[in-house]
Order: sequence, then C-alpha cells, then structure tokens
Amino acid sequence: MGASIPKQYLPILGKPICTYSFETFLGMPEVAEHGAAVLGVQAKATIKEADGDLMVTRTLERAALWEVQTPQVIEPGLLRAGFELVREKSLDVTDDVSIIEALGKPVKITSGSYKNIKADGDVSDEEEFEDIQERAFLIVRRVVSDARPIEAKTSTVTVEVYNAGTTTALNVLVEEQTWPPEFFTVSGDLTASYEAIPAGATVRLSYQVTPKAVGPYAHQPTRVRYQALEEDESSTQVTISAWLEFKTITIGEQWKLKALDAGSWITGGHVTTVLGWQLLLAGVAAALIAYYGFLSYKSFKVSSANRRRQRALEALQAMEEKTK
Repeated sequence: MGASIPKQYLPILGKPICTYSFETFLGMPEVAEHGAAVLGVQAKATIKEADGDLMVTRTLERAALWEVQTPQVIEPGLLRAGFELVREKSLDVTDDVSIIEALGKPVKITSGSYKNIKADGDVSDEEEFEDIQERAFLIVRRVVSDARPIEAKTSTVTVEVYNAGTTTALNVLVEEQTWPPEFFTVSGDLTASYEAIPAGATVRLSYQVTPKAVGPYAHQPTRVRYQALEEDESSTQVTISAWLEFKTITIGEQWKLKALDAGSWITGGHVTTVLGWQLLLAGVAAALIAYYGFLSYKSFKVSSANRRRQRALEALQAMEEKTK
C-alpha cells in the first residue's frame, strides 16, 4: 500500500483498522459454540470453474458460495493443533479457517458486510465507514472476586458491559446463564435491563456464588441484547462474553498454592510446582549426604593418619628404650 506503517495500524475515523477487527471478534458469538467462526458474504457474481486451457467445465451454484472475510476467530487450542498439522504435512492453506477445515473440524460462517473491504488499496475515503462507526458496540466480560474460589466460600461474580461504540445503546438486556444447583448456591439477580448505556459508559451486574463441590467448571457465556442504532429499532444486536473458567479448590489446596507462590518468589520463579520442590529437596538432600559423607571420610582419613603416626611414635620410643 506504500504506507510507512503496517496496514493494520492505519487510522480510519480516528481508530486503527485493527481496532474494528477486535470489536468484531467480540461480536461473534458463534465461536463459543463451534470453535471457529468466520465473516462472509454471499457471492454476487456468477462463478465458473475452468480447466488448464481456460475452458469452462462447470458453473458453481451461487447460493452455496460465500466470500470469506476477516476477521476470523478460532479457539487457541484448535488453532495450535491446526498449525501443527500444516507443519507436519506441509499443507498449502490460504487463510486461518482453512487450517481448521484441514483438521476436519466445523467452521461457522457469520454474516458479514459488503462494506468490509480488504485494505490492500487506498482507504482514504472514510465516508464509506461513517455508518459503521456511528453506532453502539457493547463488550461483555465477567470478573470473579476470588482468583481461586474455595469450596463453601461465597464469591462475587460481576458482569461488566462496556459501550465501545460512539452512540448510546438502547433497550439493553443482560442475561446470565443459570448455574447448576447441584454444584452451586446462587443469590442475586441473573438478569438486568437498562434503558440506555451511553458511549464510553460501563454498567455492572453482580451476584454471589457458593460452590458446593471441588473441581473445574466452565460457565456458559453471558448474553446481551441491545439496540445499536438510536433511530432504528430493528438494529438489534446480540453479543456474548467468554466462557467463565471456575475452578473450586479446598482450603488445604489454597494453602498449598500460597506456599508454592511463596516458593516461586523465593526461587525467582524457577520452582513453581510440587514436583519441582520434590526434585529440589531431593537434590538438596543428595548434596547434603554427599557433603557430610565427604566430611566423614575426611575425618576418618585424618583419624587414621593420626593413629598411624601415634603407633610410629610409640614404636620409635620403644626402640630408644631398648638402646639405653
């Protein structure tokens, strides 16, 4: 493009291009359900397949054809597995979701926009983006008061909804998912509605969770529905949070983890696990055994030399007495 910086950082309406991608990532709930999601628009042109001599072999069914766009969202573990497969088999892929297809995993298409142009040419005409910019855009996240929830101890879960857009979000409905009653006791409201959330504002919904059992649990995403355009009641959007990883431990495990944290700090981060401490203690014990073994050997050697010297002196004295 001839720019002095990578195209992802070129400004459009006061924000780098990549910012719009990040906002779109957060607005693609399908990735939480399918592991991989991609933006796309249905093909408008008639697509024909040709052979090496550029002779048409067939006309593809346009209704089933989609032009894939970016951004593309993929669960990190799935993407790592895909890259390993590409490296092992030297596969030729043209985009990230092609890697997931190579794994035989599903990829969900999310309806995109024909205005989502590829930034390879001039992007100086900002008017094309004005209607995209002037809207509300909600981002959802959840925070747990305890980084390590403890069995039978109440923790507070806070749902934060931030309006990253430029206009007010209207008729906002926040819906938290139900926690399994056999494993958790919940107090407080799991839903909240807001008439309006101004641009740049944050609202919060808090409730309490008390775990009944130890173990990991992944709580389903919070769902938020809102009106994105103030003048258009039909501009309803839905966004979701990430899954909430909630791993409950016992008080004993908490103290063990605190001890490991302290040990990690003492060792400068070199020892962070129980096995690491076991190996370290075994190494220290072996070193102490070797050290005291060496001291014992040295002491025994000195003692033996002293005894030999004493016997030699006694023998010399005996010889002197005989010569008198």
